[in-house]
Amino acid sequence: MKQCNQMGPHGKCTRSWKRRFGVTKTNCTQFGLTHVFNVPEQAPNMPHTDKDEDKDEDGDLTMEDRMTTRSNSQTTGTSPVGSATDMVRDPSRHNDYQQMYEDGMAYWNGMNFKERDKKHGQSMIEASASSGYPMAVAYCHYQGWNGMEEDDKKALAMYVKIEQETNGYHWAQFMLGACYFCGDGTDQDYTKAVEWLTKASVQGNSSAMNNLAVCWKNGHGCAQDYTKAVEWYTKASAQGNSSAMNNLGLCYDNGHGCAQDYTKAVEWYTKASAQGDSSAMHNLAVCWKNGHGCAQDYTKAVEWYTKASAQGNSSAMHNLAVCWKNGHGCAQDYTKAVEWYTKASAQGNSSAMNNLAVCWMNGHGCAQDYTKAVEWYTKASAQGNSSAMFNLGVCWMNGRGCDQNQTTAFEWFQKSAQLGDKDAQDILNSAALSANGNEQSNSDDELL
Repeated sequence: MKQCNQMGPHGKCTRSWKRRFGVTKTNCTQFGLTHVFNVPEQAPNMPHTDKDEDKDEDGDLTMEDRMTTRSNSQTTGTSPVGSATDMVRDPSRHNDYQQMYEDGMAYWNGMNFKERDKKHGQSMIEASASSGYPMAVAYCHYQGWNGMEEDDKKALAMYVKIEQETNGYHWAQFMLGACYFCGDGTDQDYTKAVEWLTKASVQGNSSAMNNLAVCWKNGHGCAQDYTKAVEWYTKASAQGNSSAMNNLGLCYDNGHGCAQDYTKAVEWYTKASAQGDSSAMHNLAVCWKNGHGCAQDYTKAVEWYTKASAQGNSSAMHNLAVCWKNGHGCAQDYTKAVEWYTKASAQGNSSAMNNLAVCWMNGHGCAQDYTKAVEWYTKASAQGNSSAMFNLGVCWMNGRGCDQNQTTAFEWFQKSAQLGDKDAQDILNSAALSANGNEQSNSDDELL
């Protein structure tokens, strides 16, 4: 017998033919045949579904919530800009505009115990910019608001000038820290970010305190120190900063810089949620779902997931879809699950993309459509979702929504396995054993 010499990801093609005198063909394709490879028996036919998302960390709100589109509320173009010293230090002329800017930032970031209201905060900042208040004008350049083009370098130059002329205005210092942290208008420099955030924090700016804590927590520009992170989160929380409250809750939730205490975590998540922080709402919902720091209550979990979803939190949207799909805290409804998976997917949530693909694959809440399933698995895989990579491999292996191609299938299994997916690792291990067996039998064949 003569066996095809084509190698696959798990061994040689298994097709063979009788040896014939004068026939030199060594590959199936030379006979017009397709290759046949051994497929491990445990190759899965059912796709993965991702579990609930982990808790959200708010981090730096100014950077995280950076808007890239212009506002339609004001179209006045570039606002007049006077002396930074006059604008910030002369209460007889501009104190009202400064207060308007600072109140706007408080609403935008959920500071000073104000309920977060981004629309109201933006309108106040834009109104202050229209009056010519330099910090507001600079911030509008930074965000691309008030009819201005987004211009990080121009904003940065204004922040430097304002900080110098005012002898250290804390909001200018905070924004300099933000620019260095993100590399907006300058090279990214965590050390300088920590330097400016520290200066603003010492002056009592709670957003700076929160972001300085983020630096200590992650070791950005300083040695990682959870204890110092908790210290600054606590100071910012005492001033009514909802992002800090949420992040402090996460520290208690995970035991970072403090003893793990689910009850205190729920306490801080609840306070932040009362100020409209969607990440805290999501995290509070996770606590209710798992019974951490409170009695397990799926109904309350759905309630908080719904509130966070209404504010555009994609993790909450995804987990709300999981609740609808499984009937946790609500009547099982695949259609609503697909609705929320779709909304979360539109915001780039890869877990939602993967689970939306599962719905298309199984016809849950939508007409079964393998092609759309492959489309969403591919999108989620492009974002590094290991479950989606595994499921995409299954599609290529079985020819569902795409042409059957086992080489491509194993490429996706390998990518998934590299990210730690156990099922993908099992497939590859089984393939390796199969390949070793084929190699031994092939060498015996050649001796005949």
